[in-house]
Amino acid sequence: MEYALLEYATENIGDEIQSIAAKQYLPRVDRRIKRDYLSEYHGPKSKIILNGWFSHIPENWPPSPDLTPLFVSFHINDNSLDHYTSENSLNYFNRHAPIGCRDLRTAKILRGYGVNSYFSGCLTLTLSNSYNKTNGKIYIVDLDNRSLAAIPSDILQNSELLSHEPKATKPALETFAAGYLPSNILEFINPIYKKTVKKYVHSSSITDTKMRIAQKYLNYYNRANLVITSRLHVALPCLAFETPVIFIHNDLADPRFGGLVKYLNAYTPNIFEQMSDDIDYYNITNPGGVAKLSGQLKSTCQEFIDQ
Repeated sequence: MEYALLEYATENIGDEIQSIAAKQYLPRVDRRIKRDYLSEYHGPKSKIILNGWFSHIPENWPPSPDLTPLFVSFHINDNSLDHYTSENSLNYFNRHAPIGCRDLRTAKILRGYGVNSYFSGCLTLTLSNSYNKTNGKIYIVDLDNRSLAAIPSDILQNSELLSHEPKATKPALETFAAGYLPSNILEFINPIYKKTVKKYVHSSSITDTKMRIAQKYLNYYNRANLVITSRLHVALPCLAFETPVIFIHNDLADPRFGGLVKYLNAYTPNIFEQMSDDIDYYNITNPGGVAKLSGQLKSTCQEFIDQ
């Protein structure tokens, strides 16, 4: 048996973070296969972990019979629902059940079609903490301007801004700051933004480079004192690393988050704006309870490899 790892045509390094989580279970990576073209693989029988978001080209589903899949942390995009609930897809799911789903909604959808499925949580919850000490830093990752403006200035002064957006699509400072940031906040944000976003935004669509960039970002979160973010694929690795994290998003009821939000210090921008001054940013603890979910994921992946 050989082993395959997902790769992606997107610029979203959250995808690479998913592959880093899967890679830690593989004895080796014999090949990479594009997530959106799994049906086109023809080659040696290979085990592959199918975790994450599916898919931009659902017409290329189900995967090749030359792939032996493990379904954990699987999420079906709403735009692809018809393809993933077709007779052909459902037969494929049933052959490889049970299907571990990243969110409660995906599990409910598949169960509604008679597929043995369950909520597994996200595989990034099993990432390993590689550091014994923090670097003392606060990272603010792709936060909306309203929430950014609500953070106390003394916290901003001790923060670095990161972005998972590629350089080509990252807005200019004027756009970034427009609307919400008053002059007293801009005094702090301008130099912080210019220094840290220039340092941290990524600039590649090459898989190897994106994997290195994703790992670099994970290393930052691993060692941070605190992370404040709007991105789930930042917040969940922080839980794995036991890094305090604040998750801020307009729609905490988003189906992608079902079953996961309860493990996070989660706010809407409106609630965060109201509560920000009362938060003790240097003594935040995560809600806890995620270790059971993480342990089950680890066991499932290891059993798949050992079979």
